[in-house]
Amino acid sequence: MKTKLLLILLLLTAKLNAQIPADAAARLNKIFDSLCTKYSIKGASAAMFVPGVGIWKSVHGISHANTPITENMILGLGSNTKTYIAVLMLQLQEEGKLSLDDTIGNWIKNVQHVNGKITIRQMLNHTSGLYSYTENMEWINEIFEDQRRVFRPDEILKYIQKPKFEPGKRWSYCNTNYLLAGMIIEKVTGKPLHIVLREKMLSPHGLHNTYLVPDEASTAPFAHPWTYIYDHSAPIVDIMVESETDINAFYSSAYAAGALFSTAEDNALFWHKLMAGLIISEKSLAELKQYIKIDATVGYGLGIFREKNFNGRTVYSHGGTGFGYVNENIADSTNGIVITVLTNQDSIGNGIILNTIIKALHKATQQNQTLGINKNTAAAELQISVYPNPSTGNCYVKLPEGFANNSSISVVNMLGQEMMFLNNVQAGNEIQELDLTHLEAGMYVIRIKNKDNINARKIQVIK
Repeated sequence: MKTKLLLILLLLTAKLNAQIPADAAARLNKIFDSLCTKYSIKGASAAMFVPGVGIWKSVHGISHANTPITENMILGLGSNTKTYIAVLMLQLQEEGKLSLDDTIGNWIKNVQHVNGKITIRQMLNHTSGLYSYTENMEWINEIFEDQRRVFRPDEILKYIQKPKFEPGKRWSYCNTNYLLAGMIIEKVTGKPLHIVLREKMLSPHGLHNTYLVPDEASTAPFAHPWTYIYDHSAPIVDIMVESETDINAFYSSAYAAGALFSTAEDNALFWHKLMAGLIISEKSLAELKQYIKIDATVGYGLGIFREKNFNGRTVYSHGGTGFGYVNENIADSTNGIVITVLTNQDSIGNGIILNTIIKALHKATQQNQTLGINKNTAAAELQISVYPNPSTGNCYVKLPEGFANNSSISVVNMLGQEMMFLNNVQAGNEIQELDLTHLEAGMYVIRIKNKDNINARKIQVIK
């Protein structure tokens, strides 16, 4: 019995860590390397999670002299941290410990230029009107005066100046919002922010290479950050070699607005689990995605951007820019594919990473049938019926007319584990019944495959 159980666990682990097909990986590697070379990126780490298929990882360039970037190195997430903090707030709301419509005056009192009537929601979606402390030159000068100084959150409050507008009047990106959000989380839970993150999100979801610095000591190596901040006309320099900077200390003033460090794989896994409804409930996820319109194609939810027409798809994302690090990532709302690219060079613009490198990688998934829904099979996809959805246990799959016989149907969970498989499925008017009663509640992907096409449908199982 123990041997059988061990075998099952080994099989599940193999599925979870499955790599995408070699031909697709080779194509992605070529795209990634060529674009990193074209834009002279010092070092980069990338990961792509494809539900039901596997994960692709790749690295390019160096961390520092004679030391290449490796997949286990952590890089600064910068403002990507905000998504984690917003999700943590939603977890606390699910537990009944706060409401996003609470005013922040319940926890934040007597802080200069902070209106206590601002709601948590207005902070998380950047409609609070608060002034961003990172725009204050006094803050900038002070952190550079002693690059080994560790700032505590309450020491940063003095850099807040007069608000830009009344709460709720418009949208304006502001790091102060998330500084205060982190402080509220500590007040509500009675624990330091890094411990709350570890207990509620990082450990439960296997994000063991993600750390909030300086409060957590990393067991993973840092990729050395390279910057042009000291002299924009000179070559970029390795901060950890050429200056007196202590990266852990330096990022202390970023706190909940941008102090997370992670690997590309960990960050991709976080975004995958988030969008699959595995970290917060479907209701909370819908709340996270409820956005304020910024322009014709871009909106901002709770610590998350929504962008229309990204290679013809709607994607969710949040990039980050920090001292020596720039990153971007997307989650495709159609097929659940997540792509993360982290770099150790702050002179690279976010636009190059998002609109050139990630867009090219994302486009490749649409052109490869094993990684996405091929546009040539879209008509057939629309004819595939999966019902009822949500399902309480049984569902039915009807294949379209003209769809080839001897197809296969598999049911895959959001970790990429195959939970059910049917072979030699016949097309035509045949309706295939799937017994899902053994599955736990959650989101799954039904994949219908024959010699020409792979089509996918999401289904929610409820109990």
